[in-house]
Amino acid sequence: MKNESCILPVVYPPINGYPHKGALFSMLMAREECKPWVFNNFIQVYTLKDLCNKGVRTGTVDFFYNLYGDWTHFYLKSNPWIKFSSMPYDFLKLIKTDIIDFIKTCINKNLYLFFDIDMYYISAYKMHYNKTHFLHEIFIYGYDDDKKIFYMGDNTTGKYTLDQVTYDEIITSTNVILDLYRDDNEDAELYKYKEKAIYMMCVTKNVERNWQDPSFSKDIFEVNIKKIINDLKEYLLLDNYAEGYRYSNYYVFGIDCYNELMKFVRSAIENGQHVDRRAFYSFIEHKKLMLLRMEFLNDKYNDKYDLNQLIERYSNLVNEFNIILSSVLKANMIKDNDLWEKINVKLKECKEEDIVLMNEFIRILSQSEIL
Repeated sequence: MKNESCILPVVYPPINGYPHKGALFSMLMAREECKPWVFNNFIQVYTLKDLCNKGVRTGTVDFFYNLYGDWTHFYLKSNPWIKFSSMPYDFLKLIKTDIIDFIKTCINKNLYLFFDIDMYYISAYKMHYNKTHFLHEIFIYGYDDDKKIFYMGDNTTGKYTLDQVTYDEIITSTNVILDLYRDDNEDAELYKYKEKAIYMMCVTKNVERNWQDPSFSKDIFEVNIKKIINDLKEYLLLDNYAEGYRYSNYYVFGIDCYNELMKFVRSAIENGQHVDRRAFYSFIEHKKLMLLRMEFLNDKYNDKYDLNQLIERYSNLVNEFNIILSSVLKANMIKDNDLWEKINVKLKECKEEDIVLMNEFIRILSQSEIL
C-alpha cells in the first residue's frame, strides 16, 4: 500500500441516536456543500402504529426524505450525495483478499465502509468486549499503518463516539462473521434478515442523468425554501398536505407521532411495560435537527429572515424534550406511575407548542423574497 495513513473527512455527528444516522451525518456535515440538501430534507418523521407492541422495533422513530423510507440502508441507497455500493460478505473468500488491504484500498479511493462485526472481539465496545457476542455494523473512515488501527464511529459506550479499532480485532471479528454467515451454519438462520454485505460509500453527487441540468441541481443541492415549507406542512399533517400519509395501516407520520409516544407511556402505566428510550431519543434528534435548520437559514439569510425569537423558543422546546428523556429513564427504573403521568402531560404540552412554532416557521419562510 502506498499510503501509511489516510483519514476521510468526518465531524462528530449532531444526529447520532442510531449508528446509521451517526455514519450519515458525520460524512455529510463534514462538507459545507452538503448542508443545504440536509436541511432541505429530514423534516417528516414516522413511527409504527401501536409502537409499544412492536417487539424489537419499539425504538423505531425516524426521519427521512422520501415517502417509502423504511428499508435497509435507505438513507444511503437513495441519497443524491452518496454513491453507494455493496459486496456480499462471503466475496472476501472468493476474491481471496486480505480484509485489511481491502479496507485500506477502499479508503484510499475515498470510500467509507459500513459492515458487520462481532462486538465481543472489539475492545472499543466496553460493554460487550470479551463478555457477550453481539453483531453490529461498524463505520470505518480511516486508517494508520504505524499504529495498525482503523478509525471508526459507533455507539461504543452507550453514546456515539469516534474511536479506533485495531487491525487484529478486525481480522478476528471478520473471520468469525464469515464463518457465521456460511450457508451450512445452522446459526445462520438467526441472521437471515441481514443483507450480509460490506457497504462502500463515496460522498459525491450521485445524479448522473440530471446533474448538468441547472434547474435540477438548484432543486436538489441548493436551499429550497418551497420544499421546506411544503415538508413542514406535511409534518403538521395540514389539510391537503396529509393525504399521502393516510394510506398506511403500519406507520404513523408527522405530528401524530406524539400520540404513539403517549400511548407507549400509557402502556407503561397500565401494564408496567418498559418504555424504549430509543424512540424518545430519536424524536428529540428530529427536534435538534429542526433547530439546526433554523440556525442555518438564519445565518445564511440574515437579511431576509429574523428567526432569532423562533430559535429561542424552539431551543426551549428541545430542552423540554431532554427533560422528558431523563424522566423516561428514571421512570423505567423506579416504575413510578405518577412520573409517567407527568411525562404524558409534558408530551401533550410539547405537541401543542410544536404546532405553534412550526406554523410560525412556515409564516416567516412564506414571506421571503427568495421563494
